[in-house]
Parts: sequence; C-alpha cells; structure tokens
Amino acid sequence: MKRAGKAFETFFLVATFLLSSSSLLLAEETSFVTYVPVTSSSTNAHFNSLTVGSSYSSETPPDGTAIVSGSVGIGTTTPGTPLHIQKGYDGGHLRLSFPGTDNFGELGMVTYTGSSSSPSKVWLGQNLASGTPTTHSGPTQSNANTPSWLSVWDGDTDSFSVERIAPGGGSTPTNFLTINSTGNVGIGTTGPNTRLEVANSGADARLRIGSTGDASAAVLDFYSTHSNAGGRNWSIRTNDTVFGDFNLYQSNARLGDPTSAGTSALYLSASRNVGIGTSDPGARLHLKSPPGANTALLVETISNTGGPELILERSRVGPAPVQSGDILGHLLFRGFDGAVYDSAARIVGEAAANWSATSHPTRIKFRTTPGNSVNPVERLGITEDGTLEFPGIPTASAPATAPAGRARIYYDSTRNLFLISKNSHVYETLQEVIDVKPVDEEVSNSTALQDDNDFQFTMGAFELWQFEINAFFDYPAGADWKVKLNGPALGASGWLRATLFEFNAKDSVSNASDNYVGWNLTDYSTVASFNHGGAKTTLIVIKGFIQTGPTAGTFVMQWAQRVARPTATKVLRGSYLKANRIS
Repeated sequence: MKRAGKAFETFFLVATFLLSSSSLLLAEETSFVTYVPVTSSSTNAHFNSLTVGSSYSSETPPDGTAIVSGSVGIGTTTPGTPLHIQKGYDGGHLRLSFPGTDNFGELGMVTYTGSSSSPSKVWLGQNLASGTPTTHSGPTQSNANTPSWLSVWDGDTDSFSVERIAPGGGSTPTNFLTINSTGNVGIGTTGPNTRLEVANSGADARLRIGSTGDASAAVLDFYSTHSNAGGRNWSIRTNDTVFGDFNLYQSNARLGDPTSAGTSALYLSASRNVGIGTSDPGARLHLKSPPGANTALLVETISNTGGPELILERSRVGPAPVQSGDILGHLLFRGFDGAVYDSAARIVGEAAANWSATSHPTRIKFRTTPGNSVNPVERLGITEDGTLEFPGIPTASAPATAPAGRARIYYDSTRNLFLISKNSHVYETLQEVIDVKPVDEEVSNSTALQDDNDFQFTMGAFELWQFEINAFFDYPAGADWKVKLNGPALGASGWLRATLFEFNAKDSVSNASDNYVGWNLTDYSTVASFNHGGAKTTLIVIKGFIQTGPTAGTFVMQWAQRVARPTATKVLRGSYLKANRIS
C-alpha cells in the first residue's frame, strides 16, 4: 500500500512538471494514463482526476481550468482537429447533458457508417426519453410534451434536411427544410425544382416577408446584371408612400436600389385605388402616360364574332333595379385649368324609367361647357324611342355665320329651329309629315262629313304650314262626293289659302265641265260638292298654306257621300298627304 502510494505521488510530480514546462511540450504529443489501485473502498480515489479512456462514466470533473495548446483526441491517438472524438463503428458523438430527469440539450454531431454507400447524418435532439439516439434516423421521441428536431445529411440523396418528430411521435420525422445537391431549397417539400420552392399539403403555401418598426417596409427586390439598361430591376414594397400601400418599382440601376433610382409602375393605395404610372391614384383605376404618349388605355380582342367592350354598370343597393333618372354611367372629359382638373364635357347614360327584367328604357345625354362658365350644359339627347332632343341649342335674334365647311343649329325667339351654313345662308329646319293611305277607306249611306283617318297632321300655335293632298275617289252613280277642310281656330292672326283641283279620269276630255273644277278656300266653311250623275273615278288635288293663331290643333280633310247610297264611296289606297312646317 505504501509502495503504491509512493508510485502515485512520483507520477503526479512528473505530470505537474510536464504540464508546467510548456516549452518542452510544444512539439510533443503527450498521453496521460492514470493508474488507480482497485480496492473495495477506492471509489473516492478518483476525485479531482482527469480521465481519458476510463471505464468509469460518472466521476466528477476536476475543479479549476485545464488548458491544452495542442489537439486532443478522445478515442483516437491521431486527432485531426482541436477536438477529435471517435468511437468505433456508427456511434461517435458529442453529448451535452444538463441536470434533470429529461436529459435536456443533446447535440449529435457526426455519425460515420464506414461505408460510402450508406448515409451520414447530423442530428439534434431534445427531451430524449431513452437518452440514446437511433442510428441514421435520429432520436426516438417518446416524450409527450415537447418535440425533437433533426438536422440530417443524407448521403443516399445527397441532400441536407431539417426534420421534426412530434411529441410522442416515435422515430418518424416530418420534413420542414431540404437543400438538395444543386443548391435548391425546399420548404415543405423534399424535391425543390427551383432555387426556393415553398409547398404545403392541404393548406395554403405562403411566403411571408415582414418588417418591424413604423418606418420600415417589407421589400422584395429582383436584380439583373444584364448590360441592357432597359428596366432591368424591379422592387416590390409595402408602406412605401403611406402606411398600408403596395408599390411595384422599375429601374435601370444595375445592382443598385430600384426604389431610389426607379419609378412606380403599379401602385395600390391603402384605400384600394390602383395607379399605373402614378403613385397617387385619384380613382379606382388611374392610368398616367409619360409625356408625349397618347394611348393610355387599349382594349384588344382577337375574335371572328365580336369586338372589345368597355362596360359601365350600375345597380341600386341590394342589388336592386335602377329607377327613373338613375345615372348608368358617365364618360367624362376633363382638363387642367391652372389649379385643378375639372369636367368640361361628358356623355351620360340614364335610366328613362324604372327598370324591370323585361324593360330597360334608356336615354343618352351629351353635355358641353360654354365660354365663361365651368358648368356643363346638356346640348343633345337621344330618348328611349330614338327621338333627338336639342335642349341646349341657343336662341339667337339674328343668324350667325357658321365656320366654312360646317353648319350650326339655333332657335329663334319663338323656338323655331334654324340651320345655318357659311355665308349666313339660313335654312329653317322643316317638320315634314307624309302619310300614305295603306288601304281603301269607304263610306256608305251617309252624307255626314267625317275626318279622314290619314289626311291630317298636328299644328302648334302661330305655325305656318304648306300642305298638299292627292286623293282618288271612287263613287257609285248618283252618290258623288263632297269634301271640306277643318283645323285649329284661325283667330285674328290665322289664315287659310288653298285651291282644289278635280280631274275626272273616266269622262271624255271634250267635256270640260267634268274634266276640271277649281275651288278657292279661305276658311273652314267652304264645302266642295260634286255631282257627276254616273259612276266615276276622280283625282282631287288640294294645295295651300295655313297659318294658325294662338290655338294649336289638328288640321284634317273631311269627306262624305253627296247623296246617301248603299254602294260605298271610297278613297283609294295610295292616296297621300304631304305637309311641311315653314315656321
């Protein structure tokens, strides 16, 4: 026992000398071997000892600091790194353990298989219930509270992956990240086909770029080193102009900052207005062309059956059908007046009445702005039945000269419509009525004058009309016929001037009295009555002018049999009336 203690003391002194003489050990490789007597009560003899290769695994590490200037090998006499740990086949690892029943913080570094065809893996474990990793597949996770994570280099597929074993999930990991042999990165997929591929099974695959701080932005830049400077860089940014917006920049800054050196190509404001060519959109869609560019919107369709459409649609809240007077859409033309952009002209589509599933009455209005005004005025309207209206045509006391090659329309003081061409030639626009009798109209057993269904037209107050009636009468023997004009009250300012001509188509031309009869009519009281004695066909022509007074009404030709006969007197189809309003 004394001899053993003396030997141990001598070894300790030699070791202390060697450790303190660093200059003697710089080029030397030193191995420390501790010889410990084996007795039944020798457990405490290992206190404060440094053991390499010891069969004991639970001894307390030495107090103080150990400094080693060379490489240290554990399980190998040829360390190739500052710290080289080797343990036989398929088991070398560095284990960091902390006090506690769950054995927290195990770090697996490298496992060598000894075969070039088998995989090598790097694993990272936590809360290992067994305390021992499973070779090649990471730790077995039987703890029900926390997961285990694996970082695995797979020699078979030449890829690196990060995997997770769910709490209590055994040894079957779920892949979260893969880097393959070409450098492609996959998140949620083990076979990435691009530099970065994000996938998710059964849910959205999302890539989220975030920023912190009120003044920061989330940015995604796209760069190109191509020598062509035409728009080679793009940048997608949020919170660019105001909080909550989205901006897509384009620039020519080669490897520079697309934001500071670029311009906005597409902008979405926080209020969801979209700007193309502007970062200050004033409408749901705002297109701004660069200086000198005329085409801001082009809608193209390639089709054999139809063309492109620009649709403006409107409904009431609900949605509910539009009502009379509702604006269906505006086409506005605006200009800059030095202070603001303001409307100068517009085309308006408007509901002409309440809409239903079977009725969509609509009218269109055209508006322009006169000089010394900023308010557009309606000039022309097209009603639901196709009628043209001129509510905004000016009233002139005297004709104005129209520009060469053009014409102007205006009303006089009594709202008579005039067309003006160049050189002050004035043509009043005529209201023309032409009515052709489509079928024969007949009267029998009656001498009471009645209105003809076709030979009539409506007149306004103080209007001057020119008229002409051409009618073929066919009558039985002894009945003959009679005719009279009627219309609105002439009054003190009204008058009638007309002449009636009769041409008997069946009489001999030698009988002058039956061949031509002329009547002059100056009022509505004259009745032209004809007595031929036999059945004949007669053409009558009535030509004249009528000027109404302050009363409007209907001008009409009346006729009847001169003598009541059961055989009908007829005005034949093809007979017609033609009238023109002069003023």
